[in-house]
Amino acid sequence: MLPEDIWHFYNQRASIEPLIDELKEGFAVEEVSQHLLLRNQIYTWIKAIAYNLLAWFRTAVLPEEASSYEAETIRRKLLQVPAVITGHGRYRRIHLAPLGWNGL
Repeated sequence: MLPEDIWHFYNQRASIEPLIDELKEGFAVEEVSQHLLLRNQIYTWIKAIAYNLLAWFRTAVLPEEASSYEAETIRRKLLQVPAVITGHGRYRRIHLAPLGWNGL
């Protein structure tokens, strides 16, 4: 191969590596824990749908500065809201942190 062809080949791979990392870390696409092929196929489709929903969410809902966040960052900043669960017996209350928490 010519040096320029080699560069183009590896440049394409380098641009896909972050996507592969996000799929592995954010959606566990390398895991197929079901024992039947059909279950694994359905499990993979669910992960693909989840990825597409997150991609839509990033572009349609998140502000411009947060549109490049990976799945882990979105989970940490949006879903892991600091709170304290208090109470005893059947009665529990969730006390959210003040509005100064480090969200988006």
